[in-house]
Amino acid sequence: MVNALIQAYKHPLAWLYGLLAFGAGLWQLIDPRALVDSAEYVDAVHYWFQYETLELDPFSGSWMGVTRRTPGYPFLLYILGSNGVLLVQIIAAWVSPVFIHAALRNSLQFKLGPALFWAFWISWPLQFYYTALPMPEIIVQCLFSIWIWTWANNRISFSYLIVALMILFKPVFIVLLLPQLWALGKDMATKIRKSGISRALKIDLNFRFYARTLCHLAPIFTILALVTINNQRWNTPQISSVSTTNFYEYNRAMTLEKVYGKTYTDSVYTQESKWLNAMSNFDPKKGDWMSARTAETLKAHGGTYVFLHVKGMLQMFVDPGRYDAMVFLKWPVYSGFLGIRDSQQPTKRPLYEWVYMVIFALINGVKVALIATALIYLIVLKKPIDLTTQLAFLAIILVALATGPVGTARYALPLYPLMVWVGVKNFPRKTN
Repeated sequence: MVNALIQAYKHPLAWLYGLLAFGAGLWQLIDPRALVDSAEYVDAVHYWFQYETLELDPFSGSWMGVTRRTPGYPFLLYILGSNGVLLVQIIAAWVSPVFIHAALRNSLQFKLGPALFWAFWISWPLQFYYTALPMPEIIVQCLFSIWIWTWANNRISFSYLIVALMILFKPVFIVLLLPQLWALGKDMATKIRKSGISRALKIDLNFRFYARTLCHLAPIFTILALVTINNQRWNTPQISSVSTTNFYEYNRAMTLEKVYGKTYTDSVYTQESKWLNAMSNFDPKKGDWMSARTAETLKAHGGTYVFLHVKGMLQMFVDPGRYDAMVFLKWPVYSGFLGIRDSQQPTKRPLYEWVYMVIFALINGVKVALIATALIYLIVLKKPIDLTTQLAFLAIILVALATGPVGTARYALPLYPLMVWVGVKNFPRKTN
């Protein structure tokens, strides 16, 4: 690991990246700032690790707030405190590119290789915002880097442990079970072609077999544990309430606003909030009611919703992160690049915000074009696409699909190592 760190940080841009990440963390220590979601993680510390001492009012707070956040990040806050977690995030920001650099080292042996690699990392300001902000994004990004490294170095069993950890930090990463199983199936098919089905399926009942089996089952154990704990404590057999609340508050609202306009949508939610507020936040029927309203709307306006879903997926990768800059740089507060429904749009944006949005939207667009060019280059020239690249691209698509209409820059941040892998490793270049 030490050698990989030294090799990665040889480039001047690497030192600049490291200093900026440290500077962002230091700024947070001197002048703290936080997102709305940050408070939910702080509350989750009590829900997960001090729940027996809580006197919860069933008619206060957001619905199923106790199950909204999975325990990974709250656990770090609980054992390390906010300053300890900030230090972990700075280290995660430093280490995240190291694993990708180590996995890509042979692919960087061309003139622009190291510069291209570090240009990717340093040209996205969200790297530095979320190094500092009390949110799990940069830690999950580091886990994604390690995940890709495990596949590139044939440490496949460890990749399942990484997926289990990512689910503890962000429940959306349950979708990674699909590329894991897909890649495992491809690996098995390759072994069958090379050595025959009998040898490929041969099992040696030794310690390594049992260790690998436990690793492979780790994500399933994690999911079952979360469901069981939430069911026992709160009578809600689920991993997180995010899928219910976000679909109702954002996906459905955005669809109604697109079809009927903001005034009508606001009136619907104002009326429905009266009914919802009269129901206990711990009553499963409340979640069922919200899910039913969401399903009705999306079914009635399926075409509109598909358009918004695809639009959100694309926006996630080009969004310049103005809202994130607003929080970290303490700009005037109003809605970001995507115009979230419950924020106020300004009558006139300051010039510096337009400059920020245009520059980083263009930079993100160039990166997306670079990734698309790399993939087209491989497909058109019928070059073999390595399994890790296939896995990375599939993971990007699945997470984007799971995110949908609410796709913003923050949701793309954990995926950044995968984007760097696909774009840099497969960058078209001359071969000797």
